[in-house]
Amino acid sequence: MFRGVLLLLRRHSLLIIWLMVITYVFSSSYVRHLTDPKYFYLREMLGISLLLSRASASVINISCFMVIIPVCRSFITYIRVFGSKISAKCVLNWIDASKKFHIICAFTILFAGYFHTIAHVVNAFNFSSHYNKNFRDINAANFQGEDPLNLITGSVPGITGILMVIILFILTAAAVRPMRNISYDLFLITHHLFIIFLILLLIHPMSGILKEQVNVNTHIPGCKMNKSSRENQRFLSVDTTCTEMPVFVSYNSWIWLWIMSSLFVYTIDVTYRFIRRNEHANLLSFHLYKCDVISLKFLKPDFRANPGQYVFLQCPRISTFEWHPFSISQCPSSTDPTFTVHLRTTGDWTECLKEYLIEDNEEMLISTDAHEIRMSYLPSEQPSGKILVDGPYSSCFENVFQHSVSICIAGGIGLTPFASVLSYLRIDMENLTKIKRIHLLWIGREIEIFYCFAELLTEMFETVWQLNQPDKFEFLLYVTKIEICDTVLNTLQESFPVLKPRIQLGRPKWHHLFEQWSSIYKKSNIGIFCCGSKVLTDEIKTLSHCYNSRGCRFSYYHEEFS
Repeated sequence: MFRGVLLLLRRHSLLIIWLMVITYVFSSSYVRHLTDPKYFYLREMLGISLLLSRASASVINISCFMVIIPVCRSFITYIRVFGSKISAKCVLNWIDASKKFHIICAFTILFAGYFHTIAHVVNAFNFSSHYNKNFRDINAANFQGEDPLNLITGSVPGITGILMVIILFILTAAAVRPMRNISYDLFLITHHLFIIFLILLLIHPMSGILKEQVNVNTHIPGCKMNKSSRENQRFLSVDTTCTEMPVFVSYNSWIWLWIMSSLFVYTIDVTYRFIRRNEHANLLSFHLYKCDVISLKFLKPDFRANPGQYVFLQCPRISTFEWHPFSISQCPSSTDPTFTVHLRTTGDWTECLKEYLIEDNEEMLISTDAHEIRMSYLPSEQPSGKILVDGPYSSCFENVFQHSVSICIAGGIGLTPFASVLSYLRIDMENLTKIKRIHLLWIGREIEIFYCFAELLTEMFETVWQLNQPDKFEFLLYVTKIEICDTVLNTLQESFPVLKPRIQLGRPKWHHLFEQWSSIYKKSNIGIFCCGSKVLTDEIKTLSHCYNSRGCRFSYYHEEFS
């Protein structure tokens, strides 16, 4: 029971810390406005709605800064590199959850924003109903019973607040998963409205409607004044007479510091990415496979990448604004400066890329064996239609080297991040000897997809045999489409005989496999890395957490680009 609680706390540590932070920010702002004498008259006029509006505003400020950090991919990548060097697993786990943290901050802004809006609507009603001609400096209303709607729509905070609420609604509607699946471009375009949101947030408090008292030493808040009247009875709290009237000035808001800091960090990151992505990258060659997979081989000066990382690709001939993420399947090394990206043609952009490659290089296309349709070698200069590369960026799959036992589960083209890991281990014997064992399970609908990395799997298998450690690397290939072509299977087995005994029909029996792993590695920290469809990742995640509660130590990781 206690172990299960610890695992739950560790799994949700980032969320727990964030809830503690915003609780502290909210409560400290609430208490400050409740007890500080300089807010006495404004507090008496507006009541609890003042406290709630200021406390929620403080939460919005810090959330708007923190929500930007996970979006700064270059910044996150460098933090991961630093965390890896000092072996800070807690930092690495938080970085892996950066996308979730971005969503958490976004929901915090959403709820705090609407809460702040409701509180200010109540403030408008209180300004109107509690109008006092002796305290005109702190009252936004011009007369008793003024329409609160006029106070909202006739002020800078009201107009900017309405615009920010509309932007939040658009961002929320475009960010939900069904809408992202329908139009991912709409999601990307509308997300840039957040820059306008930050600018409006910066303008929001500039009118200085909310004010604080600055002469609390010479005018005790709530004291009797010479010009006392029945209207002032609600503001009397001490039996003291003051000769000096209260002096009010606009709030000294620090929101500009939060907004400018977030925009500064974001601008630096975007500028760096813009410069780096426009550095020339040569597409040296490409392969087209029968399983609708394309492999692209690039050469880019000073390009460095770690196994498991990913890049963004853009083809100006297809679209000027679309950048699509793909895992690196082979990283540059000391002997080979090129890097490879495998992608499956399942969408409009990838289909257009395939047509573009064939159209521009049709005269150089040559036929190959049964698993490859064509192969083309391109010239080093491609002035007519280059492909831009942005990256590399960090991924949770880099944590493979943090575990003595790693279980890599791939669905379809999801093997690409694990391919880069295997390519790296095949030539880096030092890291290979540190790892106790790697299990690889690759699930494919058609058997043709195994051709994409059959040579790599064979070479990795031969490497561990040469080290006299055959158990260090184990892999199984699952074909879910039972009606497989015998000719293709025989050809695969003839070309790569190592794969023959490891090909199985049907889906893996996950419960049996997890039972087996949990019994073998009882005292080991096992890393479960999954890349594939949402159905697959959800199933593996559930099983990992389930067997964790039984005393095992499964650390689950998966990357999701959408």
